[in-house]
Amino acid sequence: MKNLILLACLLSLGGCGWLNRSIGYWSGYTTICVAETNVMYVQFPSGASVLVDKDGKPQSCKP
Repeated sequence: MKNLILLACLLSLGGCGWLNRSIGYWSGYTTICVAETNVMYVQFPSGASVLVDKDGKPQSCKP
């Protein structure tokens, strides 16, 4: 049980975006909201890019 808790802590604290990259790998992409800039990003397995609307403007995070 102690090992399971340790593993859960390591997976949640380590990796810095590891889960989002993993989701992006299996689904093709995932979206991430960066609260400091209020901008949505698209996370791919190989990198990230700003999510833009039809006019080419960055899409803000929805409340």
